[in-house]
Amino acid sequence: MLAALDGSCRTPIAGLAELDGDVMVLEGLLLKPDGSAEIRAQSAGGIGDAERLGTELGGELRRRAGTGFGLG
Repeated sequence: MLAALDGSCRTPIAGLAELDGDVMVLEGLLLKPDGSAEIRAQSAGGIGDAERLGTELGGELRRRAGTGFGLG
């Protein structure tokens, strides 16, 4: 997820992965640097799909962010 977002050390990005048996739920949060707006997204799938889920979730957050979120 972080690689897909390509943020800097100044980009407020958060991620949380939780396991429920063989299912991983990944939540992502992206904030504007001044905290005035946020974007949240979630994805779920098998543990073996963790990299794909992270890449897709990061891509979704990036698309929804447009400009102004400090992404590279």
